Amino acid sequence: MGRVDARFSGAMFTVAPLRIYELGFLGFGIARSLYLTATLFFYCADGFAADKRNNSMLFWKSMPVTDFKVLLSKLVAAITILPGTVYGVALLSGLLLYGVAFVTTMINGTGSFAALGSIAAVYGHVALAISVTMICGLLWYLPFMALVGALATAIGRWAIPVSLLLPSIVAMLEWVTTGGLHPFTTHTRTIWAIAPPSR
Repeated sequence: MGRVDARFSGAMFTVAPLRIYELGFLGFGIARSLYLTATLFFYCADGFAADKRNNSMLFWKSMPVTDFKVLLSKLVAAITILPGTVYGVALLSGLLLYGVAFVTTMINGTGSFAALGSIAAVYGHVALAISVTMICGLLWYLPFMALVGALATAIGRWAIPVSLLLPSIVAMLEWVTTGGLHPFTTHTRTIWAIAPPSR
């Protein structure tokens, strides 16, 4: 309708147009991975204790299903269905980003349908990188999710503050007994942190 001014300087398209798309798509993937981590934490903190509050436990008890199978099904759903949905949304975000970029380049006159193959290769590489990152993140935080879920079954809603406080207390006790510069250089901190301590 002539309301969008999509003109760019030629330097932007001669430097790295595919790199701009790749970084944008990767940014979407990182944002979705952070969202997944936060969502899984609160799901594990509440999903394992919610049955007691809303009397769903009576439904589970009426079926020939053990408590272990109920908890295992919730954990499997947490590490398969939700990550799969978030990954699908990340892939859709990459397609929408490509659509916007391609329409913009067509309006500007620098885009062509010959670039579809190279864009598809970049899309596949970034999609693979996002999936590997999500799988590694799930494996890395699986013990923490198990801790939060176990605390939720034992103490209910207090699982959120206790699961954050418990590793800090253990790291502080380890620092007091074994010494060191500060509590952030302990082995306990290494287990719950993203990066290893600098020793």
